[in-house]
Amino acid sequence: MWVTVCRGTGVGGARAVRVVAVAGALAWGAAGCGSQTVDASTAEKLIDSAFSGLTALKCPKNVVYKKGKTFTCNAFQVSLNPNVGPGAVPTPGSNPTALKSVTVTVHMIGGGKIKVGPGDYQSQ
Repeated sequence: MWVTVCRGTGVGGARAVRVVAVAGALAWGAAGCGSQTVDASTAEKLIDSAFSGLTALKCPKNVVYKKGKTFTCNAFQVSLNPNVGPGAVPTPGSNPTALKSVTVTVHMIGGGKIKVGPGDYQSQ
């Protein structure tokens, strides 16, 4: 499911929500000479809502917003430890889960919106 959130002048700054894409309203910040930047925490919240099980999610700060461009955020995905298979009895003190590094590509789609989708998730 995709969700687009549009910012406007309504209550709390949100004007409309319609189901079409996993997208987030962009919280603008100034970055000299009137350029607009992506709010890293907004991108992180969008990714967190789109993909479950991520930890230590970090998006770069001060990314200049430009329609059609992308940027990458990094995280870790909690998964089953490949050394602990079905029916295996883990040794005491062993961890049945593992962390794998992942990246998520965020798309700047215009109108101050960003989006992510299933194809934007890449495990390392």
